[in-house]
Amino acid sequence: MCAAAAPLEWPCNFTRGQRTCTGEQRAVDLLRRLDPFTTCKAAIESALLRLRAFIKRFACSRGLETRQGEFARLHRENAAPPSEASGDLLPVINCAAAHTRYGEGMPDDDDAPSTVTPAELRAMLERAPLEAAGRNLRLLPAVVVKNTDVLFAAPEVTLDDALDIASHVGAAFVTLGERTFDLAEFVGDAEGVPASLRNNAASHDGDLEGMDLQFIGAGVSYAWWAAVDWSQELTAELEEWQEDADEKRDRERRERLARAQQLIQAAIEDAGVRAAKPMSRKPVVEAFIRSRMESKNDVGAEYALRWAPQRVAEEWRSAYALLDNSAKMFISDLHELPEWQRARRNTSVRRDLLLRYAISRTGGWAPTDRWLKDMDAKSLPTT
Repeated sequence: MCAAAAPLEWPCNFTRGQRTCTGEQRAVDLLRRLDPFTTCKAAIESALLRLRAFIKRFACSRGLETRQGEFARLHRENAAPPSEASGDLLPVINCAAAHTRYGEGMPDDDDAPSTVTPAELRAMLERAPLEAAGRNLRLLPAVVVKNTDVLFAAPEVTLDDALDIASHVGAAFVTLGERTFDLAEFVGDAEGVPASLRNNAASHDGDLEGMDLQFIGAGVSYAWWAAVDWSQELTAELEEWQEDADEKRDRERRERLARAQQLIQAAIEDAGVRAAKPMSRKPVVEAFIRSRMESKNDVGAEYALRWAPQRVAEEWRSAYALLDNSAKMFISDLHELPEWQRARRNTSVRRDLLLRYAISRTGGWAPTDRWLKDMDAKSLPTT
């Protein structure tokens, strides 16, 4: 076992213009002059970790920069992560990138933890005022109305990280908020939530769910938040159920629309519907749809009842619009019929022939009485 190394004050030499640091070299030289028993690998690594923390804290607090190569080498030589509980080390945070917008600086790894345990959350909430006071930060109740520019989340960024940043950016104060779980708000207006999910959520009703820390520094709004693990699990389960429910509703809606379209098309193609007079066709269409309803809850048929009369009328208008556009040809073909030649002087027989011929030319659609009268007047024999 190695003897514990005595605490050392590392001499660091920062120059704002040259941006250099000679503290590491001096530390290594000083370590080499110590007794070999105390300069074992563990003692050197521990000392360098403390040196690295001191350099980083000093640089961030004064807006200085150090050579990236020295820090990179320190990180490689001291791969073991520092103990957060010790409170001696400043987290590695790129102070120059503090203005990262939400979504750009957050981790993308789905496997990375994004929650804390209830005990950890309660402990952070209890020690937050003391930690803020230790950094000369005033903790005040307030509502930050400015949109958040920078968002941090635990555990990727710890409470100490957030408070250190607040101190670094010169925040006038920080505001601390806590969030309790509300079952009614969680469920909202969702219907049919599974009983297992609702009961699980009900067991946490009123429990501490999360906390947030907000502050403004140099015109930039910062927010740090932490949420308990069970909250994320409940939210993920609810979202998964909602996605499945939405997909089921969409599928059922598509099926109902497809059935409605099928019934409407069947009504359009039905000979009885087409042969009915336009002014009295709606009841015929409705009777046709109702005769094909599978049950009282046939929503697709209900849609068809509302839409079919209009769609049938549109098909009829389209058919007779085409016939009117070719009226001259239609009349010419009519005059060539032997039946018309024999009945051209008999008005009732002539109109009955015109009716049957118009129906045959439009695919079975019966004309209105007005159309029949007008077309008969246009097709009267001139001699």
